[in-house]
Formats: sequence, structure tokens, C-alpha cells
Amino acid sequence: MTQISERRNSNADQDWLNNIIGHSSAGVADVGQIATRASQSSLCVVCKGARFLCGKTRCPIMVKVNFFLKSVPLMASEDIAGISPPSVFIGRIGYPHVYAGPLVPPVSEDTSLYDMPERWFGKTIDEIVGFRSLLVRGK
Repeated sequence: MTQISERRNSNADQDWLNNIIGHSSAGVADVGQIATRASQSSLCVVCKGARFLCGKTRCPIMVKVNFFLKSVPLMASEDIAGISPPSVFIGRIGYPHVYAGPLVPPVSEDTSLYDMPERWFGKTIDEIVGFRSLLVRGK
């Protein structure tokens, strides 16, 4: 009996996802190894975007995904060169042997604004997400 209920739960767990991405009319964006699908209305999986249950005027998950898909072509190779790193990333997993490395944007423009939250006042959420999305952790 336990095996049957586990099998039912696993099917139920997959059904909600199939309903979201299983539309034949859904658009597909394939970038390298990453394949994402969005329904025609590009709705968030949490609240379907139309309800705005988070209280925001735009879905922050969809904003982040859109900027990620735009930044992936800039990072097509394993070698990334950019202007002086605006910050350093220090991990926390595996202490005391943690990863540390520069956060490097793969662009050749002024990157000082990318890691200076005090200068973000007056910027739109799209601009801020764009700044942070371009930073790649080096090893």
C-alpha cells in the first residue's frame, strides 16, 4: 500500500509542472544546456503573475529569468574578461574550506555601479536586477 501511495504522490507532484510547461503553444528558449518554457502569457509558477500575491506590480521571478536569459550569451565561453571586479564573493559552505573569488561582469564598461547599493537609489528594479545578473563568480 505504501508503494502505491508513493507512486501516486510522485505523479501528483509532476502533474502541476506538466500543466505549466506542457502546453504545445508554449514558447521555448534554449540557451546551451538550459531549456526553459513559458506559457503564452509568461506567468509565474507561484501566483500565475495575474494575481500579484507578493504585492509587487511586476513578478520578480519573471524579471530575474528574463535577465538571466539575456546574460547567458555574454558568458558563452569558460573564459570571461571584464573590467576590474567590483566585489569579491566568499562562500559559506564547507567552512573553513570555502570558495572565494571575484565577481566579474563580462562587459567592458564602468562596472563600479554593479556592487554599490548606495548608488542604486532611483534606479528601476530592471536596472538593479541587470546589474546583479551580470556578475559571474570566478574561482
